[in-house]
Amino acid sequence: MDYVKQLFNKAIAESPQADTIEERLEILIDRITRILYTNVSRGLFEADKLIYSMLIASAIKKNLG
Repeated sequence: MDYVKQLFNKAIAESPQADTIEERLEILIDRITRILYTNVSRGLFEADKLIYSMLIASAIKKNLG
C-alpha cells in the first residue's frame, strides 16, 4: 500500500496544473491511471499483461457509462 501511495503522490506532484477543477481532475485521473498501470504491468508475466489490460479497459468503460 505504501508503494501505491508513493505512485499516487508522484502523479499529483508531476502533473501539470490546470485552470479549472474539472481539467485538473481529468489530468490527475489520466496520470494516476497510466502510472499505476505501467508499474503494475512491470511485475506481471507477458501472458497476464493482456488480461490486466482488458480488466483496466473494461473498468474504465464501465465507469464512463
